[in-house]
Amino acid sequence: MNRYARVQDGIVAEVFETEHDISTLFHPALLWVPVGNGQSVGEGWAYENGAFSQRTIAAPIPGPTLAELQAQLQILTARISALGQHS
Repeated sequence: MNRYARVQDGIVAEVFETEHDISTLFHPALLWVPVGNGQSVGEGWAYENGAFSQRTIAAPIPGPTLAELQAQLQILTARISALGQHS
């Protein structure tokens, strides 16, 4: 059984196993890359310069806390109020 990774825009879109010639199974515009025996690869992995690698996704930056948002609201409310007093 042969394993192949379908690569789209440098990212593995799917992994497929077959005993058949991969070039006869799908449209030739699709890029199927052979996956070596024992080689680990999965959906979402990167494929660059002939090698597969797991992508590292940075942790999201946490947003402000409710207390921080409330403090900002108080500051902005005071500024708006001060603008109204100068008219």
